[in-house]
Amino acid sequence: MSKKMIISLLALAIITFLIIAANTTTPSFTPTSGKENPLIILTSEKWVTLDPAIASDAASAKIINNVFEGLVRYKPNSVVVEPALATSWQIREDGKVWLFTLRQGVTFHDQTPFNAQAVKFSVERVLAGQGTMPYAEMTFGMVDKVTVLSDYAVKFTLKYPFAPFLQNLAQPWAAPIVSPASVPHYNNNNFACNPVGTGAYRLAPQQPNQGLLLVANKNHWRGAPLTPKSAF
Repeated sequence: MSKKMIISLLALAIITFLIIAANTTTPSFTPTSGKENPLIILTSEKWVTLDPAIASDAASAKIINNVFEGLVRYKPNSVVVEPALATSWQIREDGKVWLFTLRQGVTFHDQTPFNAQAVKFSVERVLAGQGTMPYAEMTFGMVDKVTVLSDYAVKFTLKYPFAPFLQNLAQPWAAPIVSPASVPHYNNNNFACNPVGTGAYRLAPQQPNQGLLLVANKNHWRGAPLTPKSAF
């Protein structure tokens, strides 16, 4: 095992613990009572950015987890990976090729359809930011190219086999899929304050001197989350 691989695995282990902490704010879709859950103040920590491509702190990840989704995700309070925007995947060519079947009927908060082109856009955006985006190299440094096979099928070709690649795709940093329409609309840099994903919550219009407010995405593919609003 190469030194670079060992460093990557150690970094992934550390990040996994941070992800478990961030996943404490994962939206709930399972009823616990007959009443709608009230507004909840989730955290008093100061978030830094809402763009998953440039985020590197746990406070930002807690919000990103609610606004964005990746192809896969960690189950709440767990290191077990489960489907999210991808419904299934296959590994071929001794671990150098990963094929993902994507979830159909999903839209971003700006009504842009989620598809393989959106996946390619998001990943290539991060790949282009290696050296400036904190988790770009660790998350996608082993990726050679992303190929759109159809509207709902995408292929990742790696430079070398990388067993924890699926875990990389479950991170709240770098891996979430962003709206390919909103990034250029907000001139890329302003996207950090105007995040648009497919998540269970979307950003509400911000008021001066008030905290960040998320409102439920009623069109989420799992249905609307129980808590209608979440404040950070």
